[in-house]
Amino acid sequence: RDEIRDWSSDVCSSDLELVDKHYRVWDYARERDQLFAAGLQLGRRYHFDERHATLVSAFACDLFDGTMSVHGLGQEERGILRLAALLHDIGDFVHPSSHHKHTQYIIENSDFTGLPPEHRKIVALVARYHRRAAPALRHASYASLDSEDRDRVKALASILRVADALDRGHRGKVESIEVTTKKDALQLTLVSKEDLSLETWTLERKAELFRDVFGMEVQTKTRVASASAADNTPS
Repeated sequence: RDEIRDWSSDVCSSDLELVDKHYRVWDYARERDQLFAAGLQLGRRYHFDERHATLVSAFACDLFDGTMSVHGLGQEERGILRLAALLHDIGDFVHPSSHHKHTQYIIENSDFTGLPPEHRKIVALVARYHRRAAPALRHASYASLDSEDRDRVKALASILRVADALDRGHRGKVESIEVTTKKDALQLTLVSKEDLSLETWTLERKAELFRDVFGMEVQTKTRVASASAADNTPS
């Protein structure tokens, strides 16, 4: 977890920070929030769909939290997923076609204070694999990872694909989700006041990687959002 620092200008403070991080209580939640804020700045620079990006990021975190007993990953991976989900579409700025590859390039070549280069590479790959081809050893960047990191990329990308499908039309039709895990299935309850035919159709297609990674079917059901719940939703 060591961070890359400018040792020539700030040796003493960096040493103290590393001591704090490893031997005292370090505020990782605050660090993740700072990375998320940096991600928002980067996304805005590339004119991303902020509403879609933040919604997919929220869904991805809900899915991660609801499947912890399945994937066994920790808060570090949750932060990686959150950032990758936020930035998954920024490659649209370069060109919508193959935007997932442009997204990977932009993330890999952007500076995030507090995010080590090896983690930035994982964020970039998770974002890249939100669509099209699944992670494969024929892809040089993915192949360069060790086996543990390749497994992390596959697991997180499979969750991101499900989260992205839930806002297929970029219209925010799914208001919230409820996640339940069974022995061989992931059960998603989608709360909405609108028809979700497009979202459920997309989810069926994009859940293939999740099925391959975890050996679980992804099942959905819908529930109509109540008017009172909608009234309490922050504007």
